[in-house]
Amino acid sequence: ALSETTLAHTILGLPLTAALGEVPAYNALLVWSCVLAGLGAYLYTKRLTGQARAGVIAALVFALLPYRVSHLAAGHLPLLGTGWLPLMLLYVERAIHSRRGRDGALAGLFYAMFALSSWYYAYVGALLAVVYVLLRARPWREHLLQAAFWRPWAAAGAVAVIMILPALVPLLSLAARGELVRPSLSLRYVDQWSASIIDFVLPSIMHPLWGERVAALYPQNVHEHLLWVGFTPLLLTVAAALRAAP
Repeated sequence: ALSETTLAHTILGLPLTAALGEVPAYNALLVWSCVLAGLGAYLYTKRLTGQARAGVIAALVFALLPYRVSHLAAGHLPLLGTGWLPLMLLYVERAIHSRRGRDGALAGLFYAMFALSSWYYAYVGALLAVVYVLLRARPWREHLLQAAFWRPWAAAGAVAVIMILPALVPLLSLAARGELVRPSLSLRYVDQWSASIIDFVLPSIMHPLWGERVAALYPQNVHEHLLWVGFTPLLLTVAAALRAAP
């Protein structure tokens, strides 16, 4: 209860563990996380752009992000569940336009898998989904009074609650008895592990040319603070912005 639930990995890995053992199953899940991340980024980007080439580039960028590679190297399997995120956004995007309950249900399914990878991602995914809908469904005020607008989101909420609730009930029970309170969770402790602006601009320590020099600039646990997207994605973003400018 005081650590990660990571049921999305545990349940998927049970057959592999039974057949091959713990180490091969764990390694297979690490590889699977990269495949899933790349596939999700490809499908989502292709949906937005209509271009398979853009989808391939997005797949390579997202699957091999320094954030993902650093946690892979550290053995942080729960934080490699990011592959469910682009799949969630894909079906949120589809639901906005189709108004179909099926698309909403799939969005809820992939959100639940994202949340069951790591409780951190439960917060991240929910907040991102709400902001995404508000931005992509504009003018959203016109949609609030339409029943069809709410159909996919009701389906998404129902599926997500059904999947997440069994893992959440034990935590709520412990919290109600005051057994989840830890004295170490002070504001100073939270600030130590929180992202700062500099975490987004410091290059990766895993780079063979400048990795060692950059490592000295990071706090004690570099894997928790590496949020740099990489030079190639950054240059591609700038090029795309300049091309799209009027």
